[in-house]
Amino acid sequence: MTTEKFLFRFGLISLVSWIIHFTISFSEYNTSKIVTAGVFLIVALTIYYLFVFIYFRFRSGEIILSAGLIIIVLILLFVMFTGKQ
Repeated sequence: MTTEKFLFRFGLISLVSWIIHFTISFSEYNTSKIVTAGVFLIVALTIYYLFVFIYFRFRSGEIILSAGLIIIVLILLFVMFTGKQ
C-alpha cells in the first residue's frame, strides 16, 4: 500500500469513527453540539484531503503544505486569543 492510499484511507476511517461515536453517544449531546461537530468534521476533512492531494500531485507540494499549515496555526492562535473566555 502506498503512503498516499494509506493517508486517504486514514481520513475515511477518521470520518467513520466520528460518525459511529456520534451515533452511539447521540443522547449525550444537544443538537447544536452535533451540528458544530459536523461542520468541523466537514471543514477539517476537506482541508486534510486537499493537503494530501496537493502534497502528492504537485512538485511544490511540500512548500504549499508547509505554508498552509502555518496559516492554519496562525488562524487558530488568533481565534484562541480573541475568542470568548
